[in-house]
Amino acid sequence: MKLETILNAALNSMIHGHHTPFCYSAHVLGQGYVNKGEHEHEQADYLRQLERSVQGEIDNMGYSPDYAEPGYSSPKKGILFADWNKFPRNFDTLLEKAGYEIEWSDEWSQCQDCNRAVRISPDSHGWKQYYVIYNDCEIICADCVKDDLDTYEEYLLNKHTKADTFDIDWTARGFTRFNADSYENGFHAHQTDNPKDIVKLLPKDCDYLFTIPDVSQFYITFDCWIRSKNHEFN
Repeated sequence: MKLETILNAALNSMIHGHHTPFCYSAHVLGQGYVNKGEHEHEQADYLRQLERSVQGEIDNMGYSPDYAEPGYSSPKKGILFADWNKFPRNFDTLLEKAGYEIEWSDEWSQCQDCNRAVRISPDSHGWKQYYVIYNDCEIICADCVKDDLDTYEEYLLNKHTKADTFDIDWTARGFTRFNADSYENGFHAHQTDNPKDIVKLLPKDCDYLFTIPDVSQFYITFDCWIRSKNHEFN
């Protein structure tokens, strides 16, 4: 069965009262999202808003052929992104049986180079970002970034507000670690290291960049890497 057919069937089943959305309330002017269609005088407006809202999810549903995010298995038919609260309960299970993986549109996005899926919302205390945002809007996954390290280095170079989270081997590009032990920033009293302050300690004839090797619930560690401004990289 085609995906379009499955999605439209789900919408029609709710509009005709055969199923209800997992979690949805329609808007009432001056009261907020309080209309759940439970009363007869509310149902017509509730169904109109529900149909419009679900159709919007269908029209704007995201799709990726595979994951770029580490730790995920390749799906048979790809990955779908939406607000699944607006669809019937267990509808995600139906789509999974059809060969799709289901993710939430506010937690995932797609790499603009390869269109594979990257998580944009943490799912654990140790999660590290596996993408970078170029030009304030272009999400590029780590795998595609690694294909063009010159651009990535330029993005990081001499900016204390940015850091590499992809575990790049910066020694291969002529950098050496400035700090003997990793810096720490977190909730404990001694974890107060600040990249802005560290930059003031660096040699004036060096370029620098920062990396984040470890993330945990209460702190992060980071390192500073330096390279002579006269370095010629081949």
